[in-house]
Parts: sequence; structure tokens; C-alpha cells
Amino acid sequence: GLLGLRIGDEYVQNPGAWFSKHWRVEQVQTAVRYLVNDIVANYSTRFPNAPFFATGFQFNSESPTVRDFQPMISSAHERRQHLERILTVYREQCLPLAFVADLCGASVPALMEELSRPDGDKPLYVEWADDERRRASRDAARARGATVLTRSALATAQAFDFLPLLARDRQCIAPRSLRDELRGELTEAEEHVRDGWKVLAASDQGFAIHEREPGHPDLVRRRDSVRALLEWADANVAFVPRPLEAFGDSRLNGRDMRKRLGESSHDALELALYYPAVLYSDDLGLRRLADGLNAKSFATPAFVQVAAEHGWMSGQALDRLLVTLAERHFNSLEASPEMLLEALSPGRSMRARDETFALLAGPSMDVLSAARTVVRAVKAGALRTLKITTTEQLVTHGLVAMALKFPLPSILRAMITVADAELALLQNDLRAVKGACAAFKKSRTGSLPRL
Repeated sequence: GLLGLRIGDEYVQNPGAWFSKHWRVEQVQTAVRYLVNDIVANYSTRFPNAPFFATGFQFNSESPTVRDFQPMISSAHERRQHLERILTVYREQCLPLAFVADLCGASVPALMEELSRPDGDKPLYVEWADDERRRASRDAARARGATVLTRSALATAQAFDFLPLLARDRQCIAPRSLRDELRGELTEAEEHVRDGWKVLAASDQGFAIHEREPGHPDLVRRRDSVRALLEWADANVAFVPRPLEAFGDSRLNGRDMRKRLGESSHDALELALYYPAVLYSDDLGLRRLADGLNAKSFATPAFVQVAAEHGWMSGQALDRLLVTLAERHFNSLEASPEMLLEALSPGRSMRARDETFALLAGPSMDVLSAARTVVRAVKAGALRTLKITTTEQLVTHGLVAMALKFPLPSILRAMITVADAELALLQNDLRAVKGACAAFKKSRTGSLPRL
């Protein structure tokens, strides 16, 4: 509230700025009464896809009590729990992102941002978990024909600043519905800059309205980001109509499939099927549908690896990006020795380190492959002039990660076998590996192993 102001007084918001506003006090309300009236008046604007959660609730807006708010607070928490249940189903079943975003009342970029929060606990499904289909992804990324872009691919490319690589040595196409989607996002972002933005949210700490005033830097950044993406797309992407053949394809147009998948996702799938083109999507749920229809696709991990093959991105930049993607919960990345070293480099968070080393326990990893990755990271680190970690620390992090999947005797046996083969000319590092294994077994069992 604005203390000291009375009815008839004036207040200038953001004085001196081009977006300054003059306000006159017409009425004085308690904060609680204002909150009640604001919730009732603006719920449909803040949550256009959700039913009004306070329907049927009775309260006294002149002098409300805590008891009056209990049903609303309970309902808001139920809504939050409902969203959590949707995201849990996504984690368990790998559904298409646009379908999940619609259920959550959010956009695909907003859902991806939520799933990829470093402090989050849910994966962002982008890539296959098995080696064979990951190789197929890289083959698709190497294709010289047209590439069909999706909203998820553009979100990642813009977030990690590699949009210019997309149009390099390839023709980029997209459905017209994707441009309509971007235009809609820009219109909404411009409205938020002009009018401000509020959202009603429930959390474990309580019930609150989160607000951004008109012209807030966060809102301006969001508007400018969407505008820049649309300008890039207009300059580099051919927006094409849906193929006529697709309209008669019952595999794609039955039972409101276009609405359920999201128009631009559905139309991109059609283009991948009926054009000589491959699909670029950071949405494994959509890619699973493409795979079932024999359409080729790839995601960001495959694209950046191919970009590094062509020399468009340095190996170090590739490792930095892949570790960041691991930290952001992009699923099913392949651990490499260079990634392990990058994860231990100065400035990297503990979460980035843990998420990267956890790839050693990934679905396609066997115990020998995991041990080989760790030992080769030791070897690569030993040959570097600038040391960023010790052999003991690197091996210990690897052992901790491998223990998430493999039994301790198998881990120790594999690590020693691989170390003996790979580090024969680096005796100090070989001893360090064996010492780390001995210390790790002692910490887990209380006794030293025979190495």
C-alpha cells in the first residue's frame, strides 16, 4: 500500500519515465478486501483456460476472515497439485509437449523453461535413450535437405544462442501455424509490457499474487526476445502451407489430433511426412509419433554434435553446451570424457557436476562403458597443461554416479580392468585410480579391497 495518502491525493508512478502514470486516490480499502475483489474481478484474465476456482464460495468482502479464504486457498493448492500430477504423467509417459502445455494452460516455451529449471526434478525429454536411435538422430541431423523447425527447437536454439547455425548449409521450413503461434506470443508479450502482468499462485509458503508493473524489465526482455525470434524466422525460414495429401491421412487427422498435439506441432509432423524433410524437435513425445510414422527427426544434442563435426562449433563450446543441457535436465545425453572434465571446471555448479556424472548411469550405459569414460577422462586430464581436478576426485565422482546403477563389485572390477589397459604409460594416475577405488570401497563397506 501507499502509506500517508488519503482520498483525493495524487501519486505518480515511475516519475520522469516515459511510461509514468498519475493516480488519484478514490477509495481506501484494506489489503485483504482489495485482494478479494482483485481475485474475483481478474481471475478469468489471468487464467483464461481454467474454470473460476471460487465458484460457490461465500465470503464477506467488507470484513473477510481467514475462514472465508480457506476454500479458495485449498482450491488454489488443488490446482497446483493438479499441475504437478500432469507433469508427473509427462515424466512417466513422455507425452508431446504442446499437449501437456495445453493441459497446464501454458505455452511450449514456458513449459520447457519450467522443466529445465536447474533446481527442478523432472526431465525434459528430447532424445532417445538407446544408441541405435541416437545414431539415427545424428544421421538425420546430417541430412542436406530441408529441415522442419518446431517451437521447441526454436526455444532451445534461441536460449543457447545458436540460431545462426540452423540456417547454415540447410534449408529451414516450418508450417504457417508456427508463425501464427509466434505472432500470438508477441501480441501477448506486448500487452504485458503495456498493461503489466499478474498471476495468482499457491505454493508451500502460502497464497500470493505475483505482479510485474507495466514496462518492467522482465516483460520488456520477454517481448524483445519473441520479437527477435520472429524477425529471425521471417528472414531465415520458409513458412509453407500444410501438404494437401495430409488432409486425407487418417493417421494424422483423426479424433481432434491437430488440436490435441498443438497446431504447429501437428503441422510440422505433416511436413516431415510429405516433404523430403527431417523434423527438428526438442520434444521426444512428438518425435515418438514421427518415428511411428517413419518420419526422420533429430533434437538439439544431435544437431550440436553434427555442428561440431562440421567445424561450426568448437569442441570446447560443444562440451560446455552439453554440460549445460545436462544441468537443465535434457534427457538421455551421452557422457563423454570431455564432458566429465568440463563439469568439474571452475565456475560449474555442483548440480551441473552431479547431473553430468549421472549420465554414467544412463539407460544405454553398461558398467565397462561407464568405467572407460571415467578412465579416459583421467587420461585426457593428465595430458592437459592446466589441471582442473585431481585423478582421485574425478574417479570418486565417477564411482558415486556408477553406484546409482551398478553393483559395487562390478564397478571396481571394471574400473581396475580399464585403468590397467588405458593407463599403462601413466603409472601415477593408475595408482591414483586404484587408490580412489580402495577408498571408495572402504567408505561403502568398511574394508579395503584387494586391487
